[in-house]
Amino acid sequence: MGNVSGTPRKVTVQNEAEESTNVIKVSDRIAQRLRGAPEEIQDTVRGDVIQDENELYWHRRLDNLEDSHRRMVQHMEDEIARAQAEVRQWLQKTPDTEEEPPCMDAKELVMKCYQEHPKQSLLCARLVRIYQQCVNGRILDVIDQKGTRQ
Repeated sequence: MGNVSGTPRKVTVQNEAEESTNVIKVSDRIAQRLRGAPEEIQDTVRGDVIQDENELYWHRRLDNLEDSHRRMVQHMEDEIARAQAEVRQWLQKTPDTEEEPPCMDAKELVMKCYQEHPKQSLLCARLVRIYQQCVNGRILDVIDQKGTRQ
């Protein structure tokens, strides 16, 4: 803030090193004060430097986040492409025959029985067992076919 009274001050400096008798080490802030730069300007300069450092920090952080996001999106796209390839490969192995689902005749008999006896479903138990045996037999056939293909 400087000298308010307007009278000059006297400063005594003692140098520790004998070889630098004409040199006095002072901080940058004191040097600026000796040159007559007001402290408010110094504070503004310091504030600008801090603001620039903050902007640089946040720009770097934002760049890092964007890079991380790009890598994450790329990884997800790779995973999706890999899953699509697996599904295509699986679909190619599946036969494209348009045959009727197995055991449809037994299923129709069970459904007809349930419709004829809506409140007496136990009367259809024998037909359900026949349908269940048909489905289980078809499952075993499919497992056997896959075992012989490999």
